[in-house]
Amino acid sequence: MERDVKKVEIGETEILLPSSQDIGDLGSIVFPAARFLAEYLAEQSTSILDGKKIIELGSGSGLVGLVSAAVARGTVLLTDLNIYVSLLEENVLMNKEKIRSDIRVQGLDWMEEVPNDMIGSMDVILVSDCIYYPESVDPLVNVISNLSNTSTKVYLSYERREDKLDLYKQFFDKISSNFGALKKLFDRECSSKN
Repeated sequence: MERDVKKVEIGETEILLPSSQDIGDLGSIVFPAARFLAEYLAEQSTSILDGKKIIELGSGSGLVGLVSAAVARGTVLLTDLNIYVSLLEENVLMNKEKIRSDIRVQGLDWMEEVPNDMIGSMDVILVSDCIYYPESVDPLVNVISNLSNTSTKVYLSYERREDKLDLYKQFFDKISSNFGALKKLFDRECSSKN
């Protein structure tokens, strides 16, 4: 079966994302929050990503992690629910010529325990548009906390949705109790164009 391929340009990097009708077309959807985080990381790559162990949580299409793997030299792990792993692997293969980092794909369900070998092991955690369902707030906070150590940097982006303001407050209250002060890097208005 031949798939449509979407080209997403982030800075000087072009990422290819094959469409997957099988699982809701998530392989080619690029949400605005992912685009902005990918653009930010592409601009900052050498200072914040080079030589780092990086994980993207709730990768979806994997755009953020793929851009990170293309612009920096490090280790990148794309994660999502097991149903999306094969799609993420396909997206990695489609972009292998652009990737400079070691990159892997792994299933990671936030409702389950973080594997022991991953606890406290990440230098950089990438989270894009994952604050959406009330039942996932505590598990997401727990996963971020379990993957982190005292020097871990977490880069989070989300699309501000008026119906989710209470959920964002709940998430940020919980995450700040684990991490202390949070630093807002930027706030942009954007269209919802994929």
